[in-house]
Amino acid sequence: MSWLLVAIVLTRTISDILMKKSVHCLHFDTLSSLWPNVKGMLKTPVFGIGLILGAINVLLWPVALRYFELSYAYPFLSISFVLIILSGKWMFREKLDIYKWVGILFIVAGSMSLFF
Repeated sequence: MSWLLVAIVLTRTISDILMKKSVHCLHFDTLSSLWPNVKGMLKTPVFGIGLILGAINVLLWPVALRYFELSYAYPFLSISFVLIILSGKWMFREKLDIYKWVGILFIVAGSMSLFF
């Protein structure tokens, strides 16, 4: 059943990455630019796939909560935050300062504590 938690982490991570990719080149500079940018974003396949994966994630989460204790499942989900941060660095050239690295370290340490 641990495959379910892995699926949740992966769908959450990939969904967030695709959402970021769908808005990465848009410029929401003024209020008048909002609607044309939103229309453009809605037409991209990347946004649609991200939305579908997000919906799948929302449906899988209650199923996972049926089989796992909340105190186990939720910290496991935090692994997706680390994957999202590292993907931002790798795919979008986002900067990771020392505070983000320390945060990643704490998240990983907390998640690893589930196995001990």
